[in-house]
Amino acid sequence: MNKKDVTGIILAGGRSRRFGEPKALVTWRGKSLITYSIQALQPFVNDVTIVSHLPQLHQLKNMRVMKDKEPYKGQGPLSGILTVMESTKTCWYFVLPCDVPLITSRIVSMLLQQVQEKKTHEVVVPYVNGRVQPLIGLYHHRVKEKIECQLRTNRKSMMELLEQCNVLYVSVKTLSIEDTSFININTKNDYNHLLEL
Repeated sequence: MNKKDVTGIILAGGRSRRFGEPKALVTWRGKSLITYSIQALQPFVNDVTIVSHLPQLHQLKNMRVMKDKEPYKGQGPLSGILTVMESTKTCWYFVLPCDVPLITSRIVSMLLQQVQEKKTHEVVVPYVNGRVQPLIGLYHHRVKEKIECQLRTNRKSMMELLEQCNVLYVSVKTLSIEDTSFININTKNDYNHLLEL
């Protein structure tokens, strides 16, 4: 797939209540957590847009940072995805959260490869240990109207969106990806575990 056909979206809009401070800015091995998401996406996308309310992220060089657009501000990941879809027109959008530092460019490449092989799908997401990971994956521009419809009626569930779409669920086992690559950092305990790796 050509880079110009894919926009990267990094979701960093959460309040990090369980963590106690902005997760995107916490460091691991000398880099902020959000830097890992940026570096995983950059080789394969036309550009990367970060959706966040954090003013500190505006200092990132060569990064576009946006806040959720009204009237759906603060309505979770769907609002962030829609914000980028409305501002940047591409065929596909690769979504990553800011707190998955073990997701690498290799994993991004493998998920993109699934799109190229099976062109009829609107969404491509991995599942790990039987759990779908809707915040890591590819969304076709055709799902924009479905997202708008959901948000208009105050339905914020990513899983509900997937139920309406033609989804390719990719088992990480079939791709020979370690389950641990999909760890996300929600709490200080998660972060301490990461520090021990």
